[in-house]
Amino acid sequence: MKRKILFLVLGSLVIGLGALIFFKTKDNGNTLVRIKGRKITLEEFQVRITEIPTYYQGFLATHNGKIELLNGMIAEAVLIQKAKEEGLHRKEEIRRMLKNVEDRILLEAIVQELQKDRIAVSDEEVKEYLEKNEEKFANPEQVRISHILLKRKSEAKKILNELREGANFEKLARKYSIDSITASRGGDLGYISQGEMIPAFEDVAFALENKNDISPIIETPFGYHLVKLTGRKKMRKKTPEEIDSEIRTRIQNEKLDRLMEKYKKESMVSVNYDLLDKVS
Repeated sequence: MKRKILFLVLGSLVIGLGALIFFKTKDNGNTLVRIKGRKITLEEFQVRITEIPTYYQGFLATHNGKIELLNGMIAEAVLIQKAKEEGLHRKEEIRRMLKNVEDRILLEAIVQELQKDRIAVSDEEVKEYLEKNEEKFANPEQVRISHILLKRKSEAKKILNELREGANFEKLARKYSIDSITASRGGDLGYISQGEMIPAFEDVAFALENKNDISPIIETPFGYHLVKLTGRKKMRKKTPEEIDSEIRTRIQNEKLDRLMEKYKKESMVSVNYDLLDKVS
């Protein structure tokens, strides 16, 4: 058990978040361990207990369990100290990894803040959406689609004209689509359900009526899409809870899309798409 607890503590370092648990706290006489000017406080120890998987909580409630966890935290702190003594924190690769961890934490924090108010979804909004889209949930279905993703609208217009003249969609997807994952499959995205894709894309895909129908150009944050309907099938009816969750997610995504457009304008985003061609 001791080795397992130690691995759990040290493993958090590998994930990239464990090293951040040693936040600055007031001493207030609660220092458990001092290590070369560094300390582990009772508050930090209590926080760490909550981060250990639930199936270890019974063991951690015992005196021996607490000792083993504390020893694991001491080992972590000693190794962090050693890493700094050897200057590892100044290496470019390590600095980049630390920056990535910081960015991920900030992203999670801002999303949580947005969900509290700016992209929060009320019960009234869910009810209104369901009333307007009742047919979708009364007779749920999936559509199978393929797409060609292009970075410029002029390219999309050219490809669309070729398709209207009878060109093979799959061949054009393999040749021109910048979605490398689906391009090799002729653009095939497989079956999708309502709420899986961004609304601008999904609404057009589900509006296609007949097999092999091709959409007009769809603009999304990813670029310009041409979509082909290749199949359609019925699904089981969802429970009220599943419907509520799906609608909330969809409305939240719509709000986030609008908010992102606003934020991108405020940030004066400029993209050099030509450089993408140099990425192998």
